[in-house]
Amino acid sequence: MAKLWTVVVASALVLAALAWTFAGGVAGSPVAAAAPAGLLVRDVQVFDGETLLPRTSVRVRDGLVEAIGPGLEAPAGYEVVDGRGGTLMPGLIDAHTHVFGDARRDAPRFGVTTLVDMFSDPAGLPAARRERDSTAATDRADLWSAGRLATAPGGHGTQFGIEVHPLAGPADAPAWVA
Repeated sequence: MAKLWTVVVASALVLAALAWTFAGGVAGSPVAAAAPAGLLVRDVQVFDGETLLPRTSVRVRDGLVEAIGPGLEAPAGYEVVDGRGGTLMPGLIDAHTHVFGDARRDAPRFGVTTLVDMFSDPAGLPAARRERDSTAATDRADLWSAGRLATAPGGHGTQFGIEVHPLAGPADAPAWVA
């Protein structure tokens, strides 16, 4: 049975997870202090979301894929991984979530690297955006959110303990949007 390795283009989160997966690490393991300059996965099958590239190589530096193609060389300081028998593919996006608890830390274990939350406490969204915009390694999935919830008094979402400002009717909508 072939192993399935997951990588996200331009995601340092998955670069760290990928390095630990190949090294036999466990999700949640601390990342080694002396990180390699980059990573080269040789002779791996790559699925980019549309096309299957057989036996190619992927070179990653600073959390970004810098080259894909057969016969790539590893610059000095790069970790080289034999990818034969494996498949690299973009991380999955869960486009309808309600993120709470450890959901962002759990998601990468299942290949999900991006979560789209239908509503969130706005207080946590600036930090999520900074993480998302950075290539620094994290231990959780990227978070996108619709932000505040629009609902009726006592409607869906008021039961979750997040501050919700219900709309009494259509006339309340312009002020809520503003």
